[in-house]
Amino acid sequence: MLKLENIYFQNIIENINISILREETYCIIGKNGSGKSLILNIACGLLKPTSGNVYFNNINIYNLKRTKKIKIMERIGFLFQNSALISNLTLFENIELVLKYHNPEKSKEKEMKDKVEYFLKKFDLIDKKDVTPPYLSLGEKKLGAFARAVINDPDILILDEPTALIDRHTKSVMIDIIEDYKDSNKPIFLVSNDNDLIFNVVDRVGLLINKTIKYEGEPYELKYSDNKEIKEFLSSIKISKEIDIDKQTLSLLK
Repeated sequence: MLKLENIYFQNIIENINISILREETYCIIGKNGSGKSLILNIACGLLKPTSGNVYFNNINIYNLKRTKKIKIMERIGFLFQNSALISNLTLFENIELVLKYHNPEKSKEKEMKDKVEYFLKKFDLIDKKDVTPPYLSLGEKKLGAFARAVINDPDILILDEPTALIDRHTKSVMIDIIEDYKDSNKPIFLVSNDNDLIFNVVDRVGLLINKTIKYEGEPYELKYSDNKEIKEFLSSIKISKEIDIDKQTLSLLK
């Protein structure tokens, strides 16, 4: 579905190799400033790597002409870490913008309006539809940006720290929506150090250590690894809340 092959970018990341399968949720864990968001930007077509290839459905997106590349990018739902909503548009208009871009026909205006309102209700944001981003909380901005990412039914979701710095209620709503999308059997590629996401939603984790994905595995497999470097790394990045589980229970989960 999505494959990053021998990706290098300046002196920040090197030899990044990640293959995300259909129906798989894959998460990069890493320290702040290590290049996690950079990898997502490269994966979704926003930033060309210094070298290496990105394949979406076996098509090398950086070898395409701009118009064909944009067509592929339209099938990717991307959530920016800072939400990236347009400040002078209402929340409704921000979400509607995606539909207008893909469906410019005026005859579909009512259908688009109904669809935006459906997602605003689903994301518990309907009472904020006429509010502009400067007057929204961080959590509301993230939920609005997430609604914008999924409203066009993308083939894959790419999420940059979806639950970072938001309140518990908003985080719960966010995780429920991510799980709903996961249940549709579509892949998700994300960056997060959030324990609730990693151990309840994610299928496979990649550890970004010294500029590259050095280790991959199932979340509990890495959490309880005997590898000293993995233990020290996970301890150093302070994955949020601990889950108590012994190795006997772990063996039953495999």
